[in-house]
Parts: sequence; structure tokens; C-alpha cells
Amino acid sequence: MEKPPRKQEPEFSLVTIGEHGLHDLGVRDVFGKYVVALVRDPSTGEEKTVFWAVESGNMLSHAQLFGHLGRKVTILKCIGGGLVRVWKKERRIEIWDESFEFGSDDKSLTAKMLKKAFPTFSVVIL
Repeated sequence: MEKPPRKQEPEFSLVTIGEHGLHDLGVRDVFGKYVVALVRDPSTGEEKTVFWAVESGNMLSHAQLFGHLGRKVTILKCIGGGLVRVWKKERRIEIWDESFEFGSDDKSLTAKMLKKAFPTFSVVIL
């Protein structure tokens, strides 16, 4: 007996800036909040560290941002958070500060993750 086709799992993104990713933001600059979390990849079951950010215009707290991420993936723990600014024309990403709710992430590790995801951008810790 033939098995039915496996249901397609949602695409999993290691780094997301904006609701659908940095590429969907066009050429405008972005300022917002981010969290770094350990999650379970829904397509493979593997544990991964993710960077999840939204623009400040959404007025979400880090806890609300964390909850929004939790609707997309299984969160194992929040590592920390901060603020992010993306200068698209200059191809520069800046990270700084910390989350009131979750504390600070290791900015050097977060910068490495961003540099890997966006190799044509410089990543600066302020």
C-alpha cells in the first residue's frame, strides 16, 4: 500500500527582519526590536537559534514579539533581545541595547548570525 504524500512543512528562516524578511522591505531603512531564541525547526525537528525582528512602528514589546514568534515555531527558550537598525542603501545592520523582559543576547554571536544571513551587509554592535 502506497503512503499518502507528506504534508509540506512551512519554510523556516534562521534570520527574519520584518514580517516576511528583509528582502520584503524594499529599499527603505528599518528600525525595530528583536529577540534571539532557541527554537525547534518545524521542518527537521532540529534545535536552531533564530533572530526575529519587527519594525518599531508595530509598537510590540519584546515579550509580545517573543509571543508572535511562538505562533510560528516551537520556542525552547529566549536568549535575549535588543534593538536593530537596517540601513538598506548603505548595506549596514546595527544592533544594540537589551530587552527589559529577557535581558541582553550575546551581541557578538548575534552579529555573526546576521553576517552569515546577510553577507553583503556590514554588521555593527553599538
